[in-house]
Amino acid sequence: MFKTRYLLLLFLSLTLAQESLAADYILVVNKENPVHTLDSEMVKKIFLGKRNFWEDGHRIEVFLQPENELHEKFIKDVLKKSTRQFKMYWRRELYSGTGLPPQKLEDDAKIKEAVASDPRAIGYIAADSFDDSVKWVRITKETN
Repeated sequence: MFKTRYLLLLFLSLTLAQESLAADYILVVNKENPVHTLDSEMVKKIFLGKRNFWEDGHRIEVFLQPENELHEKFIKDVLKKSTRQFKMYWRRELYSGTGLPPQKLEDDAKIKEAVASDPRAIGYIAADSFDDSVKWVRITKETN
């Protein structure tokens, strides 16, 4: 009994520790948005302007933060790019006329405010800034 309890406690603490290391940021959408999870490839397409519409046909409004540690981590983890590569990608898209980059908002509070007021919006914030003004969307691994 003690051994089982100990193993369960160890498993839970390792799981929570792993989750907190991986989740410095969270993806958020408007509370009216029916999306609960997105696979990482879809998130990448959204933030790179390759997916511009939700399933219901509404245009996706993408918000991100200016260059800071959270932005760098999100770009690296989800988009698999460096901050420089991300900037260069959007410069090429703008120059070629094939896309408009996501809107930059100064901090978590501004992202939450924008997302809360627009049912089409998506953005990321620090996990510890989450509140009930927006909905947390889980990012899952790609499904092939």
